[in-house]
Amino acid sequence: MTTDPSALLSRPMLQSDLLEVANEMRAHQLRRLVRDYRDSALPVMNGGFAYSNIAEGEEQMFTCNPYRLWEYTSLFIALKGASEYRRFLDVGGAGSPLPYFLAEAGFDGTAIDLQPLLVAVCNHVATTRRLPLQAVIGDATKPLPEFNGRFDFVTCISVLEHIPASKRARVFNTIYKALRAGGLFYMTFDYGTYVERDAYTLENEHREESQSIGDVDEVANALEACGFRFVGNDPRTLDSSLRGLMSSPAARSVTWRYSMNRSAMDAATPWPIVLKYVLKRLLRINRVRDSRFFHHNFFRIFVEKPR
Repeated sequence: MTTDPSALLSRPMLQSDLLEVANEMRAHQLRRLVRDYRDSALPVMNGGFAYSNIAEGEEQMFTCNPYRLWEYTSLFIALKGASEYRRFLDVGGAGSPLPYFLAEAGFDGTAIDLQPLLVAVCNHVATTRRLPLQAVIGDATKPLPEFNGRFDFVTCISVLEHIPASKRARVFNTIYKALRAGGLFYMTFDYGTYVERDAYTLENEHREESQSIGDVDEVANALEACGFRFVGNDPRTLDSSLRGLMSSPAARSVTWRYSMNRSAMDAATPWPIVLKYVLKRLLRINRVRDSRFFHHNFFRIFVEKPR
């Protein structure tokens, strides 16, 4: 087994990953895609949909921050250009750049999401761009027999922390059934102790709790119980130095970039929302150490469905 932590497939993000992402070809391509979509006035990947279209500027800190780019580009380590991976399912990411990026590259994709607005927007963009991509409203915590055996690989990027622990095994089981034999499942999740209690759903604006995952063994055990086999390494065998990496690399500098990101809201944005947004930014500037990035890292896991 390799002694180089950076060579391990299933692990938390390392400081060295930030440098690699900065020079990663696909990371630059993702940024270019987001910029091109923005310049084409496509209603995706450039802000929130609840009240206004937020123009995030050249840094693209909301859609293509260094952590997200690591989560997105890590997928291609396992794909390696293999022709057997052509059909994909993305779980919970209809509003993220990854499904579009894959579809633009010729992969045939389906995105499932609970938010009808994001599903509608995704289908609109796919039609406009003539992409081999469709989005459907779907709940992966429930069986989706229409997907059984249809996909070569499944992605699930920073969604697991939004799913109650009691329902995660159901999601893994749904994904397992959606894969064909030999198919790949790639997922990432917030890894640490952070709890967010101020998140809203778009449908009814009620509070929902998002909690970072600190027990990798629990996730790995649930994957194994569904029948998955680990690709590269079993995350349960990581040594304590890696398992203890529960703060994001360069958390201070990335938090400052988030805090100082200048976002323009349109004239239709209600003033209470504008004020709340401004106050939130000011509080972040004054309380950098309270940033979630100090309380969670990002963890990736690769598994496959045995042939």
